[in-house]
Amino acid sequence: MTAMPVLERDGWQGRIVALVTAQSARGNGIGRELTEAAEHFARENGCGRMEVTSSNHRDAAHAFYRTLGYDNWADRSGRFIKNLI
Repeated sequence: MTAMPVLERDGWQGRIVALVTAQSARGNGIGRELTEAAEHFARENGCGRMEVTSSNHRDAAHAFYRTLGYDNWADRSGRFIKNLI
């Protein structure tokens, strides 16, 4: 989890960089607890919004995030990466 300023609007945004639970542990609430802890940390650090990324093929993860109130913005914006090293 990281907190970063948002350049295109006022305020800060939280970002879950990676969240993975073992296959055998899924469905036991661990992912929900980790996400809620990250959201709490973000709020405590002045973030007004949270972002999480998930690979296109991770349908179950996408469904999980939707149950937590996240909207998929993949159809509204692209994510471009350039390696500098």
